[in-house]
Amino acid sequence: MFDTVPSTIELTVDDQALIVSKPLATRSAFTILFQYFKHHASFPGDNTLSDIGERTLERYRQEIRAHFGTREHSNADMTALTEWLCENAVHSTRDGEELASLLRSRCRDVRIEAPSDERIDRIIRAAIAAYDDRLCCSISSVVPPASKLKLDQLLSTDDGDENAAAPLLSLRKSPGRPGVASVKTETAKLRLVREVGLPADVFATTKPHDIERFRQRAGVEAPYELRRHPDDLRMTLLATFVLFTRAGER
Repeated sequence: MFDTVPSTIELTVDDQALIVSKPLATRSAFTILFQYFKHHASFPGDNTLSDIGERTLERYRQEIRAHFGTREHSNADMTALTEWLCENAVHSTRDGEELASLLRSRCRDVRIEAPSDERIDRIIRAAIAAYDDRLCCSISSVVPPASKLKLDQLLSTDDGDENAAAPLLSLRKSPGRPGVASVKTETAKLRLVREVGLPADVFATTKPHDIERFRQRAGVEAPYELRRHPDDLRMTLLATFVLFTRAGER
């Protein structure tokens, strides 16, 4: 548990005064709580300090919170943290450790106790999901209705058989060896893409790494999987694939 805390954490005079004010019998436990909170903006699990009573443990937590001018987090705080992460961090990184570090820093800034690691993981997943939902809604909203119909037709089959070949699969095929046949194949693909009629600026405000995520996903999911997605996500995936997948990339 405590190998994630630096062996030497700089303590102020006030920090040291608070620590030495504790009885020798529990000073070590208090020091662990104090240093862990100073590093993580939260406390370790209850079972970590089972050698001191629950009343003492809670009193020490309250003293440490007061020392740092923080308070326990509420459900409203968790909602606010999810929104903050969605608006300010997810657009630039999806690395779990980096997002967790940013979240703990945010807790310090607004002076609340950081949630547990498990809850931080849930907040990160919720923030990522919210970001993707909003992004897909924004992208889908500028796709013309006629283009949406054409995009859905890329997933359709004549007999409704989910295992039958959908037009999208033809766009995924490799052009093969150079020759007349491959030229005809690629020309047919280009014609199919142009028929969709997507405006060139659909992704004008979308970040390149988001485009690449959607493009790769659309390039590997089976047509029946794509059909089952919510409308905004389905339109975003298909539009990304159509606009940004070029011959030779499939």
